[in-house]
Amino acid sequence: MGFATKEMLGEERQLVTTLGLSIASLRAARQLSRAALASSADLHVQYLYDVEMGKRNVTIYVLAKIARAFNITLSELLKLHSLPPID
Repeated sequence: MGFATKEMLGEERQLVTTLGLSIASLRAARQLSRAALASSADLHVQYLYDVEMGKRNVTIYVLAKIARAFNITLSELLKLHSLPPID
């Protein structure tokens, strides 16, 4: 669960940022505070903030905890955004 770094490639940075924004958008659409979602997902609120801002390169386990807190599947969480196919 490391910080997103300047060394990240453009596509990797795009994925982390887009995923974070998707999580933040879903949270806002459900009218959940960051603190409420963090508590439900058993995450620290600052960690969730970092995820939403694309500052964390999260593990699949953390994404599963966030999906569970939204009461959706992990695949539904990941479907919220897409990346272009690799050439």
